[in-house]
Amino acid sequence: MFIYSNLLSLLNLIFLNLFFLYKKIVLKKKVVVFYHPKQRQTRENIFFIKDCFDNKEHQKIDYIFLHQDIFLNEKNHFFVKERTINFLFFVNIFFSNYICDKFPKNCVKIYIHHNLYDDPWVDKNKEKDTCIRLKKYNYIFVATKEALSVVSKMFEKNLILSPKIMEVGYLKLDYLINKLKKMKKESIIIAPTGMKTFSKYSFLKNIDKLIINILDKTKYNVIIRPHPRDRQNKLYINLRKKFKNENKVSFDLSPNYLNTYQKAKIMITDISGTAYTFSFLTLSPVIFYEKHKSTLTNKFGNLSFLQNREKIGKINYNINHIDKSIFYVEKHIQEIKQNISILRKKIKFLKKSKSTINYLVIKILKGNH
Repeated sequence: MFIYSNLLSLLNLIFLNLFFLYKKIVLKKKVVVFYHPKQRQTRENIFFIKDCFDNKEHQKIDYIFLHQDIFLNEKNHFFVKERTINFLFFVNIFFSNYICDKFPKNCVKIYIHHNLYDDPWVDKNKEKDTCIRLKKYNYIFVATKEALSVVSKMFEKNLILSPKIMEVGYLKLDYLINKLKKMKKESIIIAPTGMKTFSKYSFLKNIDKLIINILDKTKYNVIIRPHPRDRQNKLYINLRKKFKNENKVSFDLSPNYLNTYQKAKIMITDISGTAYTFSFLTLSPVIFYEKHKSTLTNKFGNLSFLQNREKIGKINYNINHIDKSIFYVEKHIQEIKQNISILRKKIKFLKKSKSTINYLVIKILKGNH
């Protein structure tokens, strides 16, 4: 597989360089590349990224998608290893939604951040390194004013000059809102953050106890939605084995979580940004598990992500009392929905992210931005 992947990447690079050269010289077109650097997250992002750049109106722009998922078979998508990206030429704009360290030659580089709100990107001790890597981009596109503020402050705090940071809306949320259907809500979805991101704030060590408490004390079915990069982790493999005979427990390992989210009445998470995606999409409440009261607040208390948790749901400090938190959000469901709706309306480019990004692409290509 190693030899095959290297050969495929090389052949695609040769083809793409010739293809882009033809586009530039013969067809007088601009080339915009979107790169998916994370193999395990590619299929979670491909559907709304394609939708954004599937723009037939601009005859003089061609959009090409690159990735590192060797098994992906998708039209207009090409496998290219990141370490060889700098051997790609004739690209006008290069997008990615995870940080890259290699880029095509002489192009405008744009990073679209993959979080909706101002939840922490990385732990405090990794912020400076993140800023150094992001500094290589010309633009950072963020979803909301909250995200814009926290990114700007991260660069200021680390005394690093930032790229131009622009609020553009949230592609994933807009795409899913358009696809959302009304469904009977009989489930609670459990969606922990990534294991390696903020492990000390996670409830993963007690997730089996959490599931059992929900089954024993409530009427709900339980859906487990692992972080995409954790699906094959031993913890989840063992968890699936443990509950394989429990018909009220299922695992959502699909690339697109829309079906799961639209039939869940409540989400339980820790510090995952998907909390706000879920609530803003479905107007349904979220229960946030926090191990120790004030631990997160002391470290990230200035973030709207934390300050607004009890507007969109409830904070739970004891897994054994999860039923009380569930009862609370059920009792206050209308008030919570109203609060979520108010917060969602504050997104400046709600349902306009696609048109905003495409507008900016044209301006950048014309050299007007």
